[in-house]
Amino acid sequence: MFDAIKALLAELPALFSDRVKLLALEMKRAGRALAQIMALLVAAAIFAATAWAALWAAVIVLLLRTGLSLGLVLLIVLAINLVGAVAALLGIRKLARWLTLPATVRRLTLPPAAAIPPLKTEPAHESQHT
Repeated sequence: MFDAIKALLAELPALFSDRVKLLALEMKRAGRALAQIMALLVAAAIFAATAWAALWAAVIVLLLRTGLSLGLVLLIVLAINLVGAVAALLGIRKLARWLTLPATVRRLTLPPAAAIPPLKTEPAHESQHT
């Protein structure tokens, strides 16, 4: 029994070391995801600003020329820019899950008691028939 406890205590540093390494790796990945989220937010802001500028440019151009209807041109410009903004926001949504450190949470969370298999014990005295 003493040897089993001694062996368990000898393995404890490795157990914590693995979890700390996992946490460090996930923090690095979370940092990268956060940087990408910020870049995509900037992209979404640029698309939104472009939509606003295109809106006013289209108004000016259409007022000077009497080609297509004002409404149609504005809808086309706005649709293209909104698609770009939605694409950037979907990229943010996809990356945001890495900020929760899912592997670390799984590794550090104890399973429910029902999921833990019972310990196998050997009977103290068992008669053997040959």
